[in-house]
Amino acid sequence: TCAVAVSGGSCAATLTNFDNANTAITKASLGNTTMSDSARTALINWARGANTESEAIGVPANTTALTATELAAKMRPSSHGDVVHSRPVAINFAASDAAPAKVVVFYGGNDGMFRAVNGNRDGGENVGNKGPGEELWSFVAPESYGMFARLKDNSPTIKFPNSVSATATPKTYGFDGPVTAYRSSSSAWVYATMRRGGRMLYAFDVPVASPQSPTLKWRVGCPNQADDTDCTSTGANGVSGIGQTWAVPTIVKSAGYVDGVGANKPMLIMGGGYDTCEDSDSPTAACKTSGKGHAIYLLDADSGTVLQVFDSSDGVAGGVVGDITILKDNAGLATYAYAADLSGNVYRISGAANAPIGSVAPGSWTITKIAVLGGAGANARKFLFGPDVVTEGGINYVLLGSGDREKPLTYFSNALAVQDYFFMLKDIPTDPTWLSNESATCSSNPNLCMNSLLAITTTATPTQAQLDAKKGWALQLTAEEKVVTSALTIFGTVYFSSQEPSQALAGSCTPDLGYARTYAINFRNAEGENGERSVHLVGDGLPPSPVAGLVTLDDGSTVPFCIGCSGSSSLEGSEPPIPPTAVQPKARVFWNIEQ
Repeated sequence: TCAVAVSGGSCAATLTNFDNANTAITKASLGNTTMSDSARTALINWARGANTESEAIGVPANTTALTATELAAKMRPSSHGDVVHSRPVAINFAASDAAPAKVVVFYGGNDGMFRAVNGNRDGGENVGNKGPGEELWSFVAPESYGMFARLKDNSPTIKFPNSVSATATPKTYGFDGPVTAYRSSSSAWVYATMRRGGRMLYAFDVPVASPQSPTLKWRVGCPNQADDTDCTSTGANGVSGIGQTWAVPTIVKSAGYVDGVGANKPMLIMGGGYDTCEDSDSPTAACKTSGKGHAIYLLDADSGTVLQVFDSSDGVAGGVVGDITILKDNAGLATYAYAADLSGNVYRISGAANAPIGSVAPGSWTITKIAVLGGAGANARKFLFGPDVVTEGGINYVLLGSGDREKPLTYFSNALAVQDYFFMLKDIPTDPTWLSNESATCSSNPNLCMNSLLAITTTATPTQAQLDAKKGWALQLTAEEKVVTSALTIFGTVYFSSQEPSQALAGSCTPDLGYARTYAINFRNAEGENGERSVHLVGDGLPPSPVAGLVTLDDGSTVPFCIGCSGSSSLEGSEPPIPPTAVQPKARVFWNIEQ
């Protein structure tokens, strides 16, 4: 926890213990000003994992059951909360590549804890004094203090669409967002988002020599979900417009941002977040025009200083909850960035006059709305995931699918009435007329629209002449089907998954997970493998986004892989097929931070 009272984002680097001696953990912060001192003590001990409620612990056969005193002295079995949307990061803190691995895995949970765990395999190295699988440390943010009483008491119950309890309320979340990191020679900077758990982004400094001893670098955002009191910064470069922090804070470097010796300084770029007004089956006009998260933030990765904000004054017309995709030159420096929002818009970030970012300093980057693909009614399409981008022949192929993943049930009739698509948009930033020429096609708007794209509504593969006549294509999904993952292109094939709800059988006790598909199509023309664009995904439900990269096996060989590219299972890893002539794969590698 913060070692000082949190006010306006101030937080000391030295962390203090989350225990009963910490006076910053007040009864008010725990959500009950009238609780007794003993109740406060019991609640904090319970949050730390103590078995204060004497939860049953399994014992071997022919062994005497534990007494109440013995139970209270144990760690409670339910001490670890659920991990839903937090995508972990694993970092090897070994002194060199030749040294034994010292892997630490960082992830968040909905018990309010952000954890660091020894990620070595059984029999591997200790980290600090913790063996493989053991927890090095956990962090609880002040924003999570108020959730512990509900978790402990299991009350009020969670509200579902058909809940009958009048006191039921939505589920409480903690550190439920993605995690990223930047590794230097002396330390790793680890960034944790909260998703529905809050509007904050936390940054930790984890020393390479002692990953068991982190410090808090900074925190950026707003501590309150309901108001903007004590946001860490306000004004033109402030974050009072930030929503729930859903997007990955992506590391980016550019030629225009260097330190005193000319080295490129790391920055973070992330979407502005999610506003819960979007949870409504019919979001209001105010939600669409002035809700939280209608922004993209560029920050100094070291200090947390906000360098530039792209917001509604720059034309950002919806909440940006997906990742920002960075295109890089041969030196790994940013040239362009692409993003999408909850109102069906797609954006490009560049330097002046749509030139590459290059040496343009942060604060002078520009944003352009390159596509308007949303609207009202059946056209109320949302992009909850950032685009994938393939560069070939001077054209940036922008690939993404629409769909409201937060409304997967037939209960949401308006969301189900939206006609969703998977899109391929061709963008040529260096062509000054590429977008302006669409004004006649797109109701005088200088951007791509549905009329700019080839509509693919059959199983047939478009001809080259049809593709050349348009600036992309839109693959129409079946009624009520929506894209529910990000897209990932490997060797010219783009992978993503969809879900379509189905009506539950009356009186059935079996959960209805709908119907899920995994798509594998050519990014140029949407051609499927062996004539089939998709296959049924075993297990159905809401699959995670595909992940690809390279892995070194025990025999020393390194092979490419993809998790989520197979119809057998959304969690199955397989080696992607490599065609004779392959487009360079774009791989997201989350488990080994090289920068």
